Amino acid sequence: MIRPAAGARLGAAESGIALLASVLVLALLAAVTAATLWIVRSELWVAGSARSYLQARYTAEAGAWHALALVAPGTDFAALVAGTGGVSDPAAPGPLPLPGGGWVDFPGPPFGYAVTVVADAAERVRLRARATAVRGAQRTVVATVGRAPEPYAPAALVVASGEVGFDGEIAGIVLDARDPAGGPQAIVGAATPDAAASARTGLAAAGASLLGGAGSVRARAFDVAAFASSTGLVEDSPAVLAATHGTAGAPAAVVVAGGIAPRLVGHGVVFARGPLELEGEVDWRGALYVAGELRIAAGGCAIAGMVWAERVTFASGCTLRFDAAALGDADQAARLPRRPTLLALDDA
Repeated sequence: MIRPAAGARLGAAESGIALLASVLVLALLAAVTAATLWIVRSELWVAGSARSYLQARYTAEAGAWHALALVAPGTDFAALVAGTGGVSDPAAPGPLPLPGGGWVDFPGPPFGYAVTVVADAAERVRLRARATAVRGAQRTVVATVGRAPEPYAPAALVVASGEVGFDGEIAGIVLDARDPAGGPQAIVGAATPDAAASARTGLAAAGASLLGGAGSVRARAFDVAAFASSTGLVEDSPAVLAATHGTAGAPAAVVVAGGIAPRLVGHGVVFARGPLELEGEVDWRGALYVAGELRIAAGGCAIAGMVWAERVTFASGCTLRFDAAALGDADQAARLPRRPTLLALDDA
């Protein structure tokens, strides 16, 4: 039997050790690679989850802003909380008629939100917006809503429907918005941009003088009759307007039913809970709100402040001039409608 030389045996041993070392190194590299991939995968998952969480937060904010846009100027917050038909649960408080019933897909599934109203102080209300995103992420925000410090006055003339009519060819119609309040004031406003543009076009076509301002603007409509009732003032017949109401130092607040007013002279604010026709002398400094059609058939007509109606028909000329100071006087007589505004937005 021939035995291998000692050198050959040593070479074989070294080869075996090298092979074993290589296997161990490969195993170690495989383990390190697997660990690295696991870490990368975990970090990608964490980053994706954080992104989903942030997307859910933004979606919840969108829900809060959407709900805020549905709260009309002058809304009674107590009535808002006491109402039924919440957007996430029909039995929950808060009549916020978001499209889609109890849930709004925004911008599309699985993103979406639901909003409910939460009670707060008399001049505050909270909107709780709960939202979902991808990966099952959920966020809830609470929006604290108050009222703007100034009365809501987007234009010299607000005709919510955009319908402006004329009884024949009427001369002497002037809309003046050269006294801005907190920025450029619009000449005419309506519930939608198209309606506002239509009203402005109709006035211009009829030869009305449109002075200053920002043309036309979308105005957030509200229920004039309901707001008039919430003032607590006793409703009178329009005939009461035959007398002069209010002075520069002591503006008056009057609520009347729909009908024909023999004149409108004085200072303050008038709320008409139905269609109103102005006849005789009209010289009013303040605000005029009409729940329905306002028909102007006056012997002489000048209103400084703001006019708000569902639709307007001119049977005679009239100067409607936006006047911030006159609105301030009217606001002293009776608190005018204010736009809801976001005071705080916090995570629930």
